[in-house]
Amino acid sequence: ITILKYANGQVTTQDRTLLIRDQFGVTDIVDGVDLRQGNGVTVRPVVLSDNHTYNLRNQTFATPRKVINDESVRDPIRAFADVASKYPSN
Repeated sequence: ITILKYANGQVTTQDRTLLIRDQFGVTDIVDGVDLRQGNGVTVRPVVLSDNHTYNLRNQTFATPRKVINDESVRDPIRAFADVASKYPSN
């Protein structure tokens, strides 16, 4: 991408790299289910893989937030995984 700026009768250019959000994610298969396809998006794996974390972060779960009933700010992915690991049958 080239940015053109006009000021005082002069045009200046600045080359930049276009960054886009990953719309498709990376391969994330757990127990034979592709978590990016169909009903796979409803699957919550017990073990949090790097691929699953990457895909969640690109779905806006990247920003640390306040946790309910707590004033601390935590990573929502890690907070959910911690609770889910305590109650795997849910």
